Amino acid sequence: MAELTIYHNQTCSKSLAVLELLREAGYEPRVINYLTKTPSQAELASLGLNAKDLLRSTDQLYTDLELPEDLSDQEIFALLAEHPSLIERPIVVYKGQALICRPPERVWELVEKT
Repeated sequence: MAELTIYHNQTCSKSLAVLELLREAGYEPRVINYLTKTPSQAELASLGLNAKDLLRSTDQLYTDLELPEDLSDQEIFALLAEHPSLIERPIVVYKGQALICRPPERVWELVEKT
């Protein structure tokens, strides 16, 4: 079976729900707590996701930073590497594809139910 990875925040209900769905379906993903093991700019870029989609604009820090709306992808990846709480979650990676699983049931677009 291809490696299944979840970039996880253990205090996020959506992230917890995705992890539970995967485990109930028989998967045991590699869990990366991205708040303690922050992905680098290169790792974030390699996910192949839209940089703006990765940016959690509902986080209070996002508002506090008063960020311009025209950030480049590289600027967003650098910001996320510096402030991992701004990474949208949960991100699931399977067979070389990544997906932000909001709502949690989106995980089935990427991973087959078993």
